[in-house]
Amino acid sequence: MYCTIGNPLYHPTFKGILMVTIIEILNLKIMNISLDILEYNANVAVEFIQLCANFTELFAKQLPEAVCKVWHGRPVWFINGNPVVGYDLQKHGLRVLFWSGQSFDELALMPSGSFKAAQCMFTSNDTIDYTLFDRLLTNVQRIPWDYV
Repeated sequence: MYCTIGNPLYHPTFKGILMVTIIEILNLKIMNISLDILEYNANVAVEFIQLCANFTELFAKQLPEAVCKVWHGRPVWFINGNPVVGYDLQKHGLRVLFWSGQSFDELALMPSGSFKAAQCMFTSNDTIDYTLFDRLLTNVQRIPWDYV
């Protein structure tokens, strides 16, 4: 890797230059964010990079005990070995998936699949309701669904 503190980081597997400084990477590592998630974020469509970064930081701060990694091709946070929240880029925006979301009793979440998962879609940072996410991420810890 070729970079200096304060300069953009270039990595040949990314689509060009990842606009993150070494200091920002160190801060993300302190929050226990895996490098494979940073790589995922760098490789989404340009208009979604910042949205992915915002969710990454939000989940890392709200779920400090969680382990995160790219799982089945998407960033996912795990508590006690169970997936609890993750996101991936879909045709119409960024989908945030809560594995036990149907148990949260939140109108903002749409059922997803045949288990307890629920999701919401985002197209820009302006559409994030941080008060809602505080509730959802509290529920992630309070209402776990044991998949292990």
